[in-house]
Amino acid sequence: QAIDGDTAQVGPGLAVRLGLPYVTCVNALSVMDDGKTMHLKRINEDGYDMLELEMPALLTVLASLNTPRLPSLKGKIRAKKAEIPVWDARELGAEPGMVGLSGSATQVVSTWVPTFEARREMLEGSAEEQVEALVSRLKEAGIL
Repeated sequence: QAIDGDTAQVGPGLAVRLGLPYVTCVNALSVMDDGKTMHLKRINEDGYDMLELEMPALLTVLASLNTPRLPSLKGKIRAKKAEIPVWDARELGAEPGMVGLSGSATQVVSTWVPTFEARREMLEGSAEEQVEALVSRLKEAGIL
């Protein structure tokens, strides 16, 4: 998950700039014996897609793809002592107005978790009356 605006644009945007095919929301993958092809499982609104993709490619993955290994004590000590370089836009030769919030092509106004309300209604009458009532309600809801 992105730590910025959470707009899920970095992966696809980077892939386009690099000229690579991309797949988002991957939660399982395997590389085939030829070493050039991947089989992917991608989550979508209706369930999932099973895809085959040639490498090189760019993937954005879900946390469920992998369970990270716990570091050893030696690894924890090495990580604590490690000096992590940090570069700013100037050091990278980037225009300050092209990076960060001021350089973002989008602005997130708000985010929320959608709520779902389960409702049911029993339709009375004969089968024909029930169908007529159902069609009427679907039209009212803009579904038909």
